Amino acid sequence: MPLLDGAKKKKGFSTLDMVAYTLVFICFNGFLGWLFLQSLSLKNEFDLWLIGLYCLLSLVSFYYFVINDLLASQLKGRSMALGFLFAHGAFTFIGYAQVFQIPANMVWYISGGLLVAAYVFGAYGTTRFSRYNSQTREMMRLSSETDELTGLFNRRHYSRYSQRLVDNLQKKSKPLSVIMFDLDDFKHVNDDLGHAAGDVVLIEISRIMQKNLRKSDYAYRWGGEEFLVLLPQAHAEDGKQVANKIIQQVADQRIQYHTHEITITISAGLTEYALHDANLQQTIKRADRALYRAKQQGKNQAVVATFEPPEAVPVNGQ
Repeated sequence: MPLLDGAKKKKGFSTLDMVAYTLVFICFNGFLGWLFLQSLSLKNEFDLWLIGLYCLLSLVSFYYFVINDLLASQLKGRSMALGFLFAHGAFTFIGYAQVFQIPANMVWYISGGLLVAAYVFGAYGTTRFSRYNSQTREMMRLSSETDELTGLFNRRHYSRYSQRLVDNLQKKSKPLSVIMFDLDDFKHVNDDLGHAAGDVVLIEISRIMQKNLRKSDYAYRWGGEEFLVLLPQAHAEDGKQVANKIIQQVADQRIQYHTHEITITISAGLTEYALHDANLQQTIKRADRALYRAKQQGKNQAVVATFEPPEAVPVNGQ
């Protein structure tokens, strides 16, 4: 039973659990059989094929009741487990109806009612589990696409969605600004106060960035202390305003780390996606070169990349 084995690995089902459910199965079915035996007479002829079929369906329903009930806290599906339990009761009753002389109306009403209850509980439990499963997958996806420390997007998110973003903006003839940020002299923070202090600084810088960006913007932790920001539907002039605002707020911020007050600055290089760019990575490289110039010119500032015409394509190999 691979499903049961997998469940054991996940939840650590104990032998006591399985014994308890087995006893419930025996007691429930045994009591029902004894009750019928005391109150009803046996049929003259048994349809063994039908009896075997309903016994099998009953066992399967009870098996899935056990699995779902034991995993209910994980699967959010106790209602689903109850659905299988009612289905077990319905198939058990129909099976006994092949052995004992139970009035046909009683069989229809009781088994039908149990099956309706099984469907209702099962459908509700399945819906809840499906919603829970979707939420879990979404959380896992977001977790895999965000930086654990800062909560910003990571390179995996960039590789999945950046080209889609560019294509969508190109179709609408909308601009895209790209900003590369890098903390100035961040190594001194790690060397003087330790990496824990550096983490506090990175978290605070990320908070400042998120506060100054729109919901439609994308902020990435690109490297150790390097950040990438994509601004859809924003020209370079708009991007520079955003970059300057973030630079100013970072410079003004006093970051507390135990008894230390940390001040730090950040530099930025920015550019706008151009039609002659082969891909977004080429735009990012241009912004990165602008960032390098910002560092050379004294740091704590934003520099807009100068226009770089596309490289000439050689003709006839010359």
